[in-house]
Amino acid sequence: PMSIASGEQVEWAGSMDIFGDLVVENNATLTIRCTVSMPPGSKITLMPKTTLILDDFTLTSRCNNVNWERIEILYIKKFKPSIITRNKVIVEKANNIW
Repeated sequence: PMSIASGEQVEWAGSMDIFGDLVVENNATLTIRCTVSMPPGSKITLMPKTTLILDDFTLTSRCNNVNWERIEILYIKKFKPSIITRNKVIVEKANNIW
C-alpha cells in the first residue's frame, strides 16, 4: 500500500491515481485539494492520531461499474483521526464510506 509516514505533512493539489490501499500513519497530516481515484476494492486507512483535510475534493474510482471499498477509521480509546472538510467534498463509487 501507499503510505503517508508518521510525522509527515503532505499536500496533494493535482489529480492523483492511487494504485492500491492508502495508509495515513499516526501523527501524519494529509491535505487533499484535488480529485483522487482509488482502484477497485481498495481502502484508505486512517491511524488513530492522523489528520485528513479534504478541501474542494473528490474521491472516486475511474473504473466503470466497479467500486473502491471504504475509508477505514482506526482508534484507540481517546485517540481517533481528525477529518476536516472545507468547501465542496464529494465521495462517490464507494461500497461504504466509513
